[in-house]
Amino acid sequence: MRLSTLMTPLHWLRRNMREQPLSYRVLASTLLWSVLVTTLAVTVQLYAAWRSEVAQIERRLGEIESGYVPSLTASLWSVDRAQVELMLDGILRLPEIGGVRLIVAGEEPIVRGQIAPDDVLLARSYGLQHQGDRLFELGELQVIATRAGVVRRLHERALGIVASEAITIFLVSLFVFALFQRRINRHLRAMSAYTRQLDASRLGTPLQLDRPRASANPDEIEQVADAINRMRERLHSDIDARTRVEAELQQHRDHLEELIQERTAQLQAQTHQLERQSAELMLARDHAEQALESLQTAQQQLVESEKMASLGQLVAGVAHEVNTPLGVALTASSYQELQTQELRSELAAGALTRSSIGAFVESMSTSSELIQRNLQRAAHLVQSFKQVSVDRTSDGRRKFELNAFAEELVASLRTLWRHRSVEVSIACDPGLLMDSFPGALGSVLTNLIQNALVHAFAADAAGRIDLLIRAQGADQVLLSVSDNGAGIDADKLGKIFEPFYTTRRGQGGTGLGLHVVYNLVTQKLGGRVDVSSQRGAGSCFRVVLPRCAPIGPAQLTL
Repeated sequence: MRLSTLMTPLHWLRRNMREQPLSYRVLASTLLWSVLVTTLAVTVQLYAAWRSEVAQIERRLGEIESGYVPSLTASLWSVDRAQVELMLDGILRLPEIGGVRLIVAGEEPIVRGQIAPDDVLLARSYGLQHQGDRLFELGELQVIATRAGVVRRLHERALGIVASEAITIFLVSLFVFALFQRRINRHLRAMSAYTRQLDASRLGTPLQLDRPRASANPDEIEQVADAINRMRERLHSDIDARTRVEAELQQHRDHLEELIQERTAQLQAQTHQLERQSAELMLARDHAEQALESLQTAQQQLVESEKMASLGQLVAGVAHEVNTPLGVALTASSYQELQTQELRSELAAGALTRSSIGAFVESMSTSSELIQRNLQRAAHLVQSFKQVSVDRTSDGRRKFELNAFAEELVASLRTLWRHRSVEVSIACDPGLLMDSFPGALGSVLTNLIQNALVHAFAADAAGRIDLLIRAQGADQVLLSVSDNGAGIDADKLGKIFEPFYTTRRGQGGTGLGLHVVYNLVTQKLGGRVDVSSQRGAGSCFRVVLPRCAPIGPAQLTL
């Protein structure tokens, strides 16, 4: 039987039982569950009985093996046909044994009993062997146990169990039905009738049930009745409160129109005020936009001024550094001219001697060597300044060696501190190569050194600025510009990279130098910059850059 075939009448029964009174549904549920439990119990008992019967038959088959097989083997060995027939008939008369078959080599099988194939319960085969000088195979005994007797006994037991359980279920269901009608159903009907008749005029009459009330622990019926009475009391209180509220609302309703008129006038006044404020805000916004445009223009102008100032310092550095070797060369050249005129005068006067010629040649050789050495120095300086200038004025990316780059940059800036007691030192790991933007890096170092010269030391104070360049891992470099000057106050450290923030506004400071440093490091060079300082103990700016700058268009140019 399919499960769907069984569930169809169950669904029909459940749907129809919902339309019946509660007492009948309780009775039906009790009967249904009792039948299910009884069915399960009968099934378990019958299965246990079946296993017991099967075990008994197996024991009987074991008794045949121990009691009949040795005697049957001896009878076959002694060729006692009558005894063999007698023993086969004895086995067939045992309970539940439906057939016996003896197979002897060279003879027709001996069969006792007739059974249907579907009536076979158990079958056993026993080998018949005689032990003499050697082992002789005499034949085989087959015993078949049938299920008919077992099924008959189980059927009788099932009928007895079902009959007794049916009577028990019927009596218990009637008792449960009567008890439910007496203890529950009649009180439910009383509460239902009370709630149907309940209205505003009967809220003062409580619900009373015809049953003794428990003093300590009320049961569910009493709890429901108490809940109905509490609901009745709340309804009564709510109706009284609603009556009072309606009276108060009637009083307020008389003044509502006046209040609405007053509120309308207030809203109109507020509307006019908001319109005036909106117009003022629009005007303020226009002024703010104009101020922003002016500020942006001023910022661009200040940035351009910063560029020109940096270019002027570069030119001044070039002029100073190149002027020294050129001055020495010019002096040596003037000396050579003077010595040549003296030699020409001696030659005209006929006073030329070997010693004067030797002295002239010696002085010419010394002067020429001095001129050549200083001109080479000037050429080298011009080439270095040319590279620095190209780097500063170009956004081009190239590979360069950091040590040489830093030395050339510092050489171009020496004019900034040549009249001051400030010492600038460079310490760089050898062989550090970068694939980056030297112009941007030069602007970063120039601004950091200028910032230290301006803010760290007084005009006549001695000090030291250290430029430290170290490898940091395999892919980064650390550039540190530190000084032993005045330091920075703790409350100002968080603002120094902001645009136009300066502590020397009245002394020519623009507040753009460190802002430019921050933008170049973080945007163009793809690194990071931070500062640590203590008042009176100097400052240290640390720049960490990748050896290979990020690939992409420049976001900031200077």
